[in-house]
Amino acid sequence: MLFWLLTTPALAATLTVTSDADSGAGTLREALASAVDGDDIVFNGVTVVTLSSGLTVAADVLIDGGGVTLESDGGNFSILTVGSDVTFTAQDLTFAGGFRSGTNRGAGLSNDGTTTLIRSVIRDCAAFNAAGFDNRGRLTLLDAAIVGNQTTGNSGAGGTNSATLVAVNTTFANNVATGSGRVGGGLAQFGDTSTSTLSHVTFAHNSATGQGGGFYVSEGTATLRNTLFANNAAPSGPDVWGISTSQGYNLIEQADGLTLEGAIASDQVGVTGSVQDLDESGFPVVPIDRDSSAFEAGSCTDIDGASVSIDGRGLARPQGFTCDIGAYEVMVETIETVTAEPAGDLCREGGQRRDTGFDLNADGTLNEDEIVSTIYVCTETGEVTTLVSVTLVPPGADCGAGGQRIDVGVDDNDDAVLSDDEIDETTFVCTTVETETIEVTTTESTGCSTAPGWAWGLWVAPLAFLRRSRNAVA
Repeated sequence: MLFWLLTTPALAATLTVTSDADSGAGTLREALASAVDGDDIVFNGVTVVTLSSGLTVAADVLIDGGGVTLESDGGNFSILTVGSDVTFTAQDLTFAGGFRSGTNRGAGLSNDGTTTLIRSVIRDCAAFNAAGFDNRGRLTLLDAAIVGNQTTGNSGAGGTNSATLVAVNTTFANNVATGSGRVGGGLAQFGDTSTSTLSHVTFAHNSATGQGGGFYVSEGTATLRNTLFANNAAPSGPDVWGISTSQGYNLIEQADGLTLEGAIASDQVGVTGSVQDLDESGFPVVPIDRDSSAFEAGSCTDIDGASVSIDGRGLARPQGFTCDIGAYEVMVETIETVTAEPAGDLCREGGQRRDTGFDLNADGTLNEDEIVSTIYVCTETGEVTTLVSVTLVPPGADCGAGGQRIDVGVDDNDDAVLSDDEIDETTFVCTTVETETIEVTTTESTGCSTAPGWAWGLWVAPLAFLRRSRNAVA
């Protein structure tokens, strides 16, 4: 029994910070000093902690900031240092105003461990090199923002990566690398084994006096997906300098200095991103305009194929037919309209057409190319109501490149909704890019056809074919 008592580790606990002082009872410094692996640190009644020296994370802990800001008093230190062999997570936490003089690095965050920042911000830090963060371990940025940081004589104003960096739904904005011939305004990468994997990231309004206003890739591997580079500046490689590999759906305004390997049709290089200024009214983001080439032009999956269902602010995506490129999703209103459907192939004795879709151009009306789904409510002799439902389907097992699903059935419960148990026939009108032929197959369960381009509108010929088939069955 004595042996068990001596070797059993301390149980994980929740440590509560109640003081905004730099040190002493109830402070974050005290909590970090006493924390053991598995502990959570939370705050109660604290909004800003002003530090007179840096904090060190030496145990595997989670800090749930709840919106708390850790700010420097102007001294020469990193706000937070994560040691090697440490696994650390921070969420809803801001690192602000860190400063490192001389050749010191990482004024906001210095990471040698495995660190994840969730909904967290590194802002307004200054250093000779790597002002926002200096990563020599593994750093993951999820729904984060790296904004307003500045190097005073070298590289990586937003941050530097010399090991492993993963960023999703993250904004690098207003970071500036000053001095003569400096590189990596937003982000700089060094080391032949270093890797940066960036998905749904925005680089905007960053600058460098040398190369790579947005992203400077000296060595290693950089992989981009659904990432936006806009309004960055540098004499060479204003958006990206060096070699990057595309996984599709990137928009890069300026190609100078960039070698983009594996570029595909969904990549846009040399087109305008139409970004607005950094918006700090809530969580820091860079909005895009509706006329931006990034609007409705992205993918809703990351590099690993996982769904990306929110943007950098935590708002749902997609808002329209597909996700926008970058960390920001434009809010789109859903509109429903009901119009009379004349007697014809779709409704032999007339009825209603009910359209639902996205007001992409914000004009208050639902245009044909904005329709997501259509239901035809057809009233027939004997008070039998037939429903024809047309909905878009994303790329997947039913349609490799996406398309439309057309369901036909009788509205048995008179609710004007075609439920699964009311469907008599289903056909898929599938998009392909290789053929200009439309071929429709109708079955009692599922079928598949092909059609050129992404079919946003309604395919009248297939619908008429289906309606005639339904009448014959009846």
